[in-house]
Amino acid sequence: MIFIKTKIILTIMLLVAMIVSISACTSNQPAADNTPKVVAEVNTTPPPPPPPNVTQVQPPPVKTPPPVQTNDNIKYKTFYINASQANKYTPNKINVNQYDMVRIYITAVDATEGFAIYDSVYSFNEVIPQGETDKIEFNATKAGIFTFKCSAACTPVMYDGTLTVSGQNSGPNIQR
Repeated sequence: MIFIKTKIILTIMLLVAMIVSISACTSNQPAADNTPKVVAEVNTTPPPPPPPNVTQVQPPPVKTPPPVQTNDNIKYKTFYINASQANKYTPNKINVNQYDMVRIYITAVDATEGFAIYDSVYSFNEVIPQGETDKIEFNATKAGIFTFKCSAACTPVMYDGTLTVSGQNSGPNIQR
């Protein structure tokens, strides 16, 4: 019996709460707003033209360097190479300074392609499936001119390109 009375009382309280909230939402009375209203005036008058004897000089355009890629506060010189049987490596020359951090993205355009540098410091041999892109990152610690080659058995004539690392010891160091 107590349970039923409690249930009835809770139901009545719920109905009263719903009626109060509905009447507050549907009230046509605007809320009291005692805050002062500030109206901004907009000046629609255009600025006066410059005097006729004064010439306006435009500053020269600012030359911005190419964007530098960053990874964990490391700045990379980034290169994008397309490798294809028709066009070989495009571009086929990479020029960096000694101690630059280098990032190379190689995309195999029309067949499985390779990218290899055979050197005691720079030793890469990547095989990239057709349509995919591979990433190589390294620190250009050794100055010189290094040949990169296609290392995949994709054509009878293998093609190549050059990595030139300019620095203190940048004499000829051609690896073939």
